[in-house]
Amino acid sequence: MKRYWLKVSVTLLLAAGSLTGEAQAYGSDANRRTDKPNAATSINKNTTTKEDKSGAKTMTLSQEEKRLAAQLGFDESVLELIKKTLNPVMGIIKTGGLEEPEDSFLKKEQAYGLAKPLPEDIENYRKLAAECPELKPALDFAMRIHSERTIAQDREEASQQAIQRYKKEHGEEQCNRALRYEEAIKPYAGLMQQEAQDAHPEIFRKGGRIIRRFDPAIIASDESLNSEIASLKAHFAGKELREENKGKHFLVVKYKGNGEGNFIPDPRFEKLCELLEEQGYRMQPLESEIDSRTFKNKEDALAFLRDSGTGKDTISFQEQKARTYEAIYPIDKTRDGKTKEERRILVLQSSSYLASTPLDKLDHMGEELVLSWNCSPPMPILGPELQIDPGSTVKKIGERRWLIETPARYTAKAQTKVASIAKIPAASAGFELVRSAGTCSDSLGTEAIIDKLKYWDKKYGVTVLEASRDSMKIRLKNIPDDLSEFCTEYFLFDPECDLSPNEIESAASLREIARSIRETGKVSFWWD
Repeated sequence: MKRYWLKVSVTLLLAAGSLTGEAQAYGSDANRRTDKPNAATSINKNTTTKEDKSGAKTMTLSQEEKRLAAQLGFDESVLELIKKTLNPVMGIIKTGGLEEPEDSFLKKEQAYGLAKPLPEDIENYRKLAAECPELKPALDFAMRIHSERTIAQDREEASQQAIQRYKKEHGEEQCNRALRYEEAIKPYAGLMQQEAQDAHPEIFRKGGRIIRRFDPAIIASDESLNSEIASLKAHFAGKELREENKGKHFLVVKYKGNGEGNFIPDPRFEKLCELLEEQGYRMQPLESEIDSRTFKNKEDALAFLRDSGTGKDTISFQEQKARTYEAIYPIDKTRDGKTKEERRILVLQSSSYLASTPLDKLDHMGEELVLSWNCSPPMPILGPELQIDPGSTVKKIGERRWLIETPARYTAKAQTKVASIAKIPAASAGFELVRSAGTCSDSLGTEAIIDKLKYWDKKYGVTVLEASRDSMKIRLKNIPDDLSEFCTEYFLFDPECDLSPNEIESAASLREIARSIRETGKVSFWWD
């Protein structure tokens, strides 16, 4: 049986299941825009207020929010505090451990964060592709990056392509058995990983992974497949994941930001984190959800941002300026780029952002571009060979020569901030946050990180404030007068933090870390 989950290689090239989850709309007031309402978005529809003893108005919980509190074992007063402070939409996710996440409340459909294109611009791309077949590769690329496709859709497409290739190579019957086997092992994936951890603890402590070996003989016939599935069921019958390997439920809130800039925290969030920690709860930010739209005129784009009801830290505005430019396409690297004029054309056609570049810099970029063509493989110095922006018109003016006119377009992005809340006693160090997030790096496994935190906890007193798959923030309770020992351990512990070979620069880095810790009491880790 061990051949199913011990290491070596995967010989069945079937793509893993794609991400799922329909679009989640969010928001309870008039300023919150929705595209596809569902049950999760109606939480705050019946928001009511009451007055406390001081006469201040507070928001009362809806029946759905009370149900969420009961399901999580949260005090209703905690949800009232969150609602009063942020007026968010609330939901529950289950994540972490070795179980499949249950996170449909999180929005995934706009995963690329790109602006939704105008329908007329997509239609224009199709029209240009029909009229100018020589430009089809550039237009296909433009349509792809400006489409409303998501990462989930791309993964599903890649999965289907892999299945078709496998079917063509091995036949339909064997492909169907492979898909059946893939489905059969899904319920046991976490248990397989747990057994691998028990068998090879040192690999996991060092941030390693175990790849399940696949034996093609399993799907050689229906009889062999049925036998293996029966063996799996018998082997794992009655076995369960240990508590530390089970997913944990979190309250998730979605709210409009109120900060004054990208690097200035929302003061409401910062204060709420402190209040919740005092009551035995930890709140940490998750990835924001972005509503990004394209407009033909500037006034409409700015109106959208005003109506988003959010702070400066969660909105952005981008302008595609109208311009007319020449282009050379398809590029012949043996003939093109011989003159300064041609090199300028080649650079400018790759990106609209280079239109205002000074000529001397433009010439330097052109020389670098042509030199890169001689590298093996060619080095990607700029963007695509030809960028055709939305709404453009194209006219052929010679052999592989084009005149392109691009109209103005305006992109407006408004973020909805997302955070999770877990019930963790105020006196707890919060190591469970690290374990639930599966925090690790290329050289440190989750348990190795927790062991280091326990060591620091004995010396300094540690509280885990935030933890994700590749990052962590902690607070030191007892900061020593001399932080040189901790700062040295910090750099040695975090492989991403390389000290300079120059002793003076290294000393300056250590002093900067020490100053930050002394001012905030907090230390951040990020393993990219």
